[in-house]
Amino acid sequence: MVKEREKEILKILISEKKVTVKDLAARLYSSEPSVRRSLNELEKEGYLRRTHGGAVFTADAGNSKIPFALREYEDYREKEIMAEEAAKYLADDTLVMLDGSSSSLKLVPYIARRRNVKVLTSGIAALTELDKYGVPAISTGGTLIPSLRSLTGQDALDTINRYNAFAAFFSCRGLSEDGEATDVSVEENVVRRAMMKRAKKSVLLCAHEKVGKTYFHKLCDAGELTAIVSDRPLPASVSALIRFDD
Repeated sequence: MVKEREKEILKILISEKKVTVKDLAARLYSSEPSVRRSLNELEKEGYLRRTHGGAVFTADAGNSKIPFALREYEDYREKEIMAEEAAKYLADDTLVMLDGSSSSLKLVPYIARRRNVKVLTSGIAALTELDKYGVPAISTGGTLIPSLRSLTGQDALDTINRYNAFAAFFSCRGLSEDGEATDVSVEENVVRRAMMKRAKKSVLLCAHEKVGKTYFHKLCDAGELTAIVSDRPLPASVSALIRFDD
């Protein structure tokens, strides 16, 4: 269990990638010995590597232990850039689907600007955010994965299969150089695949740091997607595989 001070340290590390004990102590109003103890505990859990006088973030996107509330801070600016680009695939008077990822969550303000758009989502955070913006939302229901705040399972699949969507937006943990999107959550991938089948457009949100990485469960190939949205240009080998249909 990650303690409150350690959560704050992780939040800073996820955003800034490296920290010093002195700076953390000042920012968290804690003593330097207390900060060192917290860093040692986080190192044991595999979140960081201690350095002389500080630490660097080492837990990559494949570390599903990172709580969703903290994962939102990871690649924050990159997710903002991707959301702005992905918004081009929205349209008025449609139903769209969102997975439970923090990348998809950033699309909500852009969805709110469209006219008469409803959202079907497996994300608990997305449901809360959609309600805040006054966007009509439908929950997939299903079995909750607490650390991911994501709904999965047969009930979620049954709900998804009752709808036809204009577009589905979802994320992954890794995208190989030959265009294979992968993840560590089999359950989430099954939900994403179901969304892809029920949507006219399939849009993958993938920050540049995930490119070149592969995890054990395959989500899809680039050729099955309408678009892959990233914060930086994709490798030519991947771009050439995307179907780019209207």
